[in-house]
Amino acid sequence: MRDLNQVAILQALKNGKSYALMGNRKFRLEEFSISDPAGDSKLNIGEEAEFAGQPLLRIKGSYIDGENQSVKVQLIKGGKSIKTFEVSSPFMINYQDQGNPAGEKTYYRLEIRTADTVVITNPIMISWR
Repeated sequence: MRDLNQVAILQALKNGKSYALMGNRKFRLEEFSISDPAGDSKLNIGEEAEFAGQPLLRIKGSYIDGENQSVKVQLIKGGKSIKTFEVSSPFMINYQDQGNPAGEKTYYRLEIRTADTVVITNPIMISWR
């Protein structure tokens, strides 16, 4: 979110373009996006689109003070955990999902945990042509 004024924050909450954070407020989820294989379309938290091919997910996070912590990032697709990444902050994850049949509709979301923080994102909705 570029603007941190009251109107922009309330609009982001209304549109589902947000995540919940419990614990250390210095943690920032800088990016959670999904791109189509050609890189023509990019979706962020709270958005929905139709894709052809296998999506590329990008996840980026850090602490604003540069703190280095162990981070567990759980990728959830359609309510099921499909991948867990164990990384250190700051981190950047690129993940290409596989096996998405045409006509299927699902969502991706994240659960991120550190020693002092829990982050839960709103979903990104995807359907395949």
